[in-house]
Amino acid sequence: MIRYSDTLRIAPRPRDLPLGGGLRAAIWDQRRPLAPDSAELLYGVIVQVASDCFATDMSPYWQGKARNDYLERVTRFFVVGDAGDRPVGIAAYHRLTLGQRRCLYWDATAVVPDMQRSGVLKKLIAWTMIEELARNRLGEVFLTWRTESPTVYYGFRRFLEQTSLYPSMERSPPPLIREVAADVAGWLGQADKLVADTLRIANAFDGPCPWRWTRDLEELPACHADCPDPSINEFFRRQLRPEDTFLLVSRLDLRGVGAMVGRIARSLWRRRAGA
Repeated sequence: MIRYSDTLRIAPRPRDLPLGGGLRAAIWDQRRPLAPDSAELLYGVIVQVASDCFATDMSPYWQGKARNDYLERVTRFFVVGDAGDRPVGIAAYHRLTLGQRRCLYWDATAVVPDMQRSGVLKKLIAWTMIEELARNRLGEVFLTWRTESPTVYYGFRRFLEQTSLYPSMERSPPPLIREVAADVAGWLGQADKLVADTLRIANAFDGPCPWRWTRDLEELPACHADCPDPSINEFFRRQLRPEDTFLLVSRLDLRGVGAMVGRIARSLWRRRAGA
């Protein structure tokens, strides 16, 4: 079992960021390549967290990512640890400039089951967006990621301004959002698979999504969970096949990030008040 403190000895050394509530994040920026033994340790903790999250062995998936030098290509990688020195989450993003627009494509996010309501990913994204807006001289930044999970969509629909998140159940994506989605899909090598009016990427995995379905189309136990909103569950069932995913896009500026931070603070206050 790899401990969170083990990751702090990886070379080059990560930043160790307090997130509150006993949570911390080790952060690596794409500046220097990891030493071979350090890369092996980091891939080990990634597989440990991802396998716990999805209740299936994620080693084959991450072996493929390692062969393609994933950690050398990502802009920033996070490992989150709890007060007991246990790695409980992973996340990463790529900083992209596409069509003169700044986009952050979030990738490889996973949180162990008992921490999935802790708000840890929201904290990481809010902290990152503040940094990235400053880097972009307070200009707008587009937050993008792929998901097949109604629970993830539900969480971010509440976390972000509902009107800024696409695909939307109420309206079609406007031209700007379609352009950003097309640029990101092109960067992913999936431009020909993007359905512009729904932001669905058809056959995104060249078969069933490997962390949600077996090859025999049996849903994996950890992923068999609806969100609290029946309309979102129905939206996902109607729009996505086992081999499909949504490409989510949200446009954020300084006002939007300020509102996002406020929502996180109010959520944490309510949680503590009810404890």
